[in-house]
Amino acid sequence: MMKKAILPSKTYLVCSSGMRKTELEVISQLTVFNDSKNRKIATIDDRFGDFICKYALIVGAFVAAAIFASGGSLAFIIGVALIAGLASLSMCFIVNLFNSGGWKNPHPTAFIGKEKKKNLLTDKSYFSCPIGGTIIPVYDEKIASRQAEIFRDKAITEIFMSAVGGYFAGGFAVASIAAQASFGTVASGFGVGYLIGVGVSTGEDAIKDAYYGKLSKEEEESPLHHEEGGEAKDLSYVTPKMTGDENTVETITKAKELSEDKQNIIDEKVDESLSSNTGRNGGLLKNDPKKAAKIARDNGKLSNKEYLKLRRDLEAKQIKDLKNTEGVKGYRGEQLKNIKESGSRFLDGFSLKTSPGKLFWAATLTELISNLITEKMQRNLYDDSIDAEAEAKKALGVYAQK
Repeated sequence: MMKKAILPSKTYLVCSSGMRKTELEVISQLTVFNDSKNRKIATIDDRFGDFICKYALIVGAFVAAAIFASGGSLAFIIGVALIAGLASLSMCFIVNLFNSGGWKNPHPTAFIGKEKKKNLLTDKSYFSCPIGGTIIPVYDEKIASRQAEIFRDKAITEIFMSAVGGYFAGGFAVASIAAQASFGTVASGFGVGYLIGVGVSTGEDAIKDAYYGKLSKEEEESPLHHEEGGEAKDLSYVTPKMTGDENTVETITKAKELSEDKQNIIDEKVDESLSSNTGRNGGLLKNDPKKAAKIARDNGKLSNKEYLKLRRDLEAKQIKDLKNTEGVKGYRGEQLKNIKESGSRFLDGFSLKTSPGKLFWAATLTELISNLITEKMQRNLYDDSIDAEAEAKKALGVYAQK
């Protein structure tokens, strides 16, 4: 009899990226059984059923919502949803087919097979999915069902938030196309949106930790909370709650337009200054070039040709000086105005008076409440699982006999 509890066939499995529980399928050997001799013992070459992977559904929700926001057809949206559903059902099959090294932390000294030794799996083993997620064994059916429900609820929340992100991204895409935004502008918009999502998700995690406190050492070491060895963590998923920031596109596009129209803006400001009775240039009134040329003609007895040349030179200097002062000041004022307006537009994206703001806060609040509920369920499950798992192991006979 071995000291470590091993995994027999039909042991329940749950995946942190899955939507339901499934069972361990032993196909790697036919000769080694559990104590009751009714179930084959699993090795690192054995597989599992279909969990219904959340990642295909997350991507599908994002794409479908983006198409909807950008005015896409209903048929196209339905097609994306069907493809995502089929993909979610095929993920586990693909992983089973190609990934033979996914099981981590097997029994270090117990093997099956003479020519090719296969490590036995134990209650501390887990499967690291290359798509994202961690598969853990659970002996008690009720505990497995409750854990699968928690993972499913988390997945549903992520799918919903992905749809929100897709909706914002679709609107952002339409704004980018309409504005003929450059790649840099689009990248800036996505960058701003992503940082918003990261900031909100970080805040939500802080609220959750403050509300429930840190996990105990026993909870952290439990397979229901933590994979032993610190490997194969579930892929972190930060929902892009505002994937595309339309304000960024509008601001950068306007700035570009102002830059391209800089000379016209300066010229208009100069004309405005020249037509003003109070326009000044280095202390000279607007008619000073003409007056100065006339004084010079009278005092210096200039010829008409010399007088006209002097007058033109003085007027050209006045206009040049105005361009470098009043003109540049006017151009900078237009750019500053654009930046100030971008601030108010950005805040409008979070205002409860606007549709984007209402959606943002409704989605964020929904996610926060969901995270708090599932965290509470997870901690309660850990407490309930200790005795239930021990009884299930005892009843099953989880040690090997040939």
